[in-house]
Amino acid sequence: MALILGTKIAEHDATFALVKDGKVLRVYEEERFNQIKHGQSCSAKGLNQIIEDSGYRIEDIDHFTNCVDPKLSSKRVNQVEHYLQHNEKALPDAYEEGIHSTFDTFHNLIKVHTGQAEKIQDVRHHLAHIAGVYYPSNSSDAAIISIDGGGEAETIVIAQGKNNQITILKNNTHPHSLGHLYLAVTNWLGWGYGEEGKTMALASYGEPKFLEKLCDDFIEINDTGFINYKTGEFASQAVDRLFGQKREHSDEITQYHKDVAASVQHLTNEVLLRLAKTARKLTQAKTLIITGGVALNSVSNGIVMSQNIFEEVQVFPHANDTGTAIGGALWLEYSKYGREKGPDTEMPHAYYGKEIDLHNIERDAKKYSLTFKTVKTPSIWAAQQIAKRKIVGWIQGRSEIGPRALGNRSILANPQIAQMKITINDKIKNRELWRPFAPSVLAEDTSLYFETTQALPYMVIVANVKEEWRSKLPAITHIDGSARVQSVVKNINPLYHELLEEVKALTGIGMVINTSFNDRGEPVINTVDQAIRLFLRSEMDALVIGDTVFENKEGA
Repeated sequence: MALILGTKIAEHDATFALVKDGKVLRVYEEERFNQIKHGQSCSAKGLNQIIEDSGYRIEDIDHFTNCVDPKLSSKRVNQVEHYLQHNEKALPDAYEEGIHSTFDTFHNLIKVHTGQAEKIQDVRHHLAHIAGVYYPSNSSDAAIISIDGGGEAETIVIAQGKNNQITILKNNTHPHSLGHLYLAVTNWLGWGYGEEGKTMALASYGEPKFLEKLCDDFIEINDTGFINYKTGEFASQAVDRLFGQKREHSDEITQYHKDVAASVQHLTNEVLLRLAKTARKLTQAKTLIITGGVALNSVSNGIVMSQNIFEEVQVFPHANDTGTAIGGALWLEYSKYGREKGPDTEMPHAYYGKEIDLHNIERDAKKYSLTFKTVKTPSIWAAQQIAKRKIVGWIQGRSEIGPRALGNRSILANPQIAQMKITINDKIKNRELWRPFAPSVLAEDTSLYFETTQALPYMVIVANVKEEWRSKLPAITHIDGSARVQSVVKNINPLYHELLEEVKALTGIGMVINTSFNDRGEPVINTVDQAIRLFLRSEMDALVIGDTVFENKEGA
């Protein structure tokens, strides 16, 4: 048994996860500390903070894990070279240099920041993804699909987790990547890395008119769900060729753009469906866990769930590369120390981030000349404001991990008021007006409003809103009749559950709009000061931090 610090040390989703004897203690995402959303570098603020907050010294760590294995970089280069040679094209020198440099940099950064090179263990990327969701799950037999832009030599992996063992069953190699294709379309639409959710939302406004073109002219999907690029192009080159002039960020979004988005989304749905059927045949497991960056595509996850291929589909909030920091540490614990999988090593919730700095409330309020008050039951007070059609910032306890707010760093409002969607998008989040908002609902009421029979705790699986409720819940019902649901369980987040119960008592429906507490282009807030600043520059009506309430902005 050991104290292990798992790392995704650089690039997007840089994360540090502290694991002791197989139990996850803390998970700190670097962007929360350096406030650079999807930042491509690592200042290691999160590393220093996670050590300090845990009461350990860096010398106390038994192992540091790296979420890539540099020894496999040549295998990646060889795969891409083979693909290009087959189509009589040469591998650019910059590609090979970039791959070797990136993989080496991850290992070297850990060495620099910790000063303990002998303690570093490199873990294969997709293995880290898989370990990061299987070992914390409540399942002792699960099929697992890991799908993202790509690890060292794989872009899709199907595995089985059984008891304490993970077995890799099948994989898709580079450069044949669904994640890279989806990102290429997102870039073509005028957005950047981490904004694939915009493509997913826009797809609901279009028709998949170019799906056949994609499959005829660039990508092949075989019966198993594995894919092949056919033309000797990388995904970005193919997208430019197939769809023409890319959209600039400030350009109008036309029906053509919507149809391109719909086409790549339908392609993704089909790939995930076929992969799920293959995983079922290979494992005979009753539970499917999906992970990797593509697993944040909640629409595809919902499609898989709705087909009842498995009895349950699980997707964790750390499906992105945050999970590779967790998984690297867990893989080492299980493989080196023979840890037994059990309830004590599960991750039953998402609240592993940093505690909100309540001790700074008075100082920060004074800095902005704000008055505040304390309330005995903040959940009841907030619910009363929501029932009065007010928009409430809600900050409690430790932050959620992953990209979704789950009731501890949230902005909340009444889902029955159609105008709320417009107000929050335009006046608070500064987002595109066509983007949807997700609901948090009492877990016990989930199947009343949504077409699902399973738990949806993490807002990463879309379910259809039942027909009879769509007009009554306009602020959370997307144009296609769906919603990205969070079911709130009482014993997981009792304060948030209490808020929803009070909302139900006052409005008849135990549900709120729940969007992350951040402005467009910024990470989720990490401090009281950041929360107050967003409260002041937006049209948020009230801010609740712990049991402290801010309403009056006049002094600021």
